[in-house]
Amino acid sequence: MKVVVEPFGSVRYLIVKAQKVEVNLTENSLRNLVATLLRKFPKLSGRFINPETLEPVKPYAFSVNGRYVAQNLNIRLNEGDTVLLFSIDAGG
Repeated sequence: MKVVVEPFGSVRYLIVKAQKVEVNLTENSLRNLVATLLRKFPKLSGRFINPETLEPVKPYAFSVNGRYVAQNLNIRLNEGDTVLLFSIDAGG
């Protein structure tokens, strides 16, 4: 199953260095996506994602399809979903 990750701010410019990353998942949970991202981009660990809990480090958050901020990592993802990783304290 493929999902797209769109990192914003420091995550994009310092770590991922791309506007979008396509990720293949074997399990369709946000938790599995985060674990996959940590393997692919180990520098996310600590500053952006807690490596023990896989939760985003505040003020960072995940949003699924730009509709809501994910409150837990057990959310099920669907083929073609887009997950945003961004700072919730960024101005607009």
